[in-house]
Amino acid sequence: MNSQLLHMLWVAVSETPSHLLARFDDKALSTHLINSIENRVPLSREEQNAMGNYIASRTPLIRELAFQ
Repeated sequence: MNSQLLHMLWVAVSETPSHLLARFDDKALSTHLINSIENRVPLSREEQNAMGNYIASRTPLIRELAFQ
């Protein structure tokens, strides 16, 4: 996964209202963020999988940011 996609992910996190980030279960959170990125740039299946794995590994951080 390239740095542009990582940047787009964290922009999507920052643009998503915190109450939604806190409310989503892990799967819905991942789906929402991937869809947010795909609204800007199409992702290959490999990129979607890599993004899903990255989001899963950062879910606690994403939730922590939502509660701040």
